[in-house]
Amino acid sequence: MTSIIADRVMAVLDPVKVVITNLTSSDDVTLDVPNIPHLPDKGTHSVPFDPCDLYIDRSDLREVGNKIAFTIWTPEMRPPL
Repeated sequence: MTSIIADRVMAVLDPVKVVITNLTSSDDVTLDVPNIPHLPDKGTHSVPFDPCDLYIDRSDLREVGNKIAFTIWTPEMRPPL
């Protein structure tokens, strides 16, 4: 039942720094993410996206993609959280 009442937080336990080369630090981007993804009435919160300090979890890193795991993300798409 915790998944219904607990707000979500983000953490990177085993960080790998990612460098995005086509986005400058002057590009100010803020993402609105849901507090509880399957309950939109629970609201959202803003997360600043800073291309200078972007880290992903090592378990999410693939240096060699495959047809199943490879997805091209566009600005209109929301990655699973």
